[in-house]
Amino acid sequence: MPTNETCDSCGRQLTAQEVSFAVRICAECASRNAKDPSRTHGEVATHPAASHPSSSPPRVDGQTVLANGNKPHVSRGFQVAVWVGVVIVGLILYNGLFGSGDDDAAKSPTPSVSAPVVTRPALRRVEYRVTGRHGDGVSVTLANAQGGTEQYDRSIPFTTSFDAYPGQFVYVSAQGKGYNASITCEILVGGESLKRSHSSGDFVIATCSSSVP
Repeated sequence: MPTNETCDSCGRQLTAQEVSFAVRICAECASRNAKDPSRTHGEVATHPAASHPSSSPPRVDGQTVLANGNKPHVSRGFQVAVWVGVVIVGLILYNGLFGSGDDDAAKSPTPSVSAPVVTRPALRRVEYRVTGRHGDGVSVTLANAQGGTEQYDRSIPFTTSFDAYPGQFVYVSAQGKGYNASITCEILVGGESLKRSHSSGDFVIATCSSSVP
């Protein structure tokens, strides 16, 4: 296909294939010059690249220079394509180096965390005892198994028991109803005395309190 370029040797219009030669010369002139390297046409001296088509074009400052003094033209489209390729390769390498860790973490099952098992301590047997001397009996006030307070009149000796957890508050109090009384209160846990108190006299009160060990 003809172009706007002309042969520097004979002036004939060059084809698209001939424009790609190292010098602006048609195929016919190039063939003659190849057979006779000393041949020149007009004012244009035959460049070594024209005499030896297979030799590499000359380089100036590390860049290729054509016989007509121009540097090879690289289209902008080609430059954009090269940059797009570089970006794609970079993304592939980045995903290969850093992307696999996230995938592995996403695929790894999350370890289940079980709720801590709370084991309550064993119950202990609590016993209240009220003993002494008083014919009219006593008024008893005590902390029950639920932590509440109970109060009632009882004759002595008096005893009651229940199960309680360690740390639970225990309390018993006994008051004589008349003169010259002798009253003793005691708290036992597991059959062993935890607290003991004694009072004697008129309308006296004996009180014991503690926590279950």
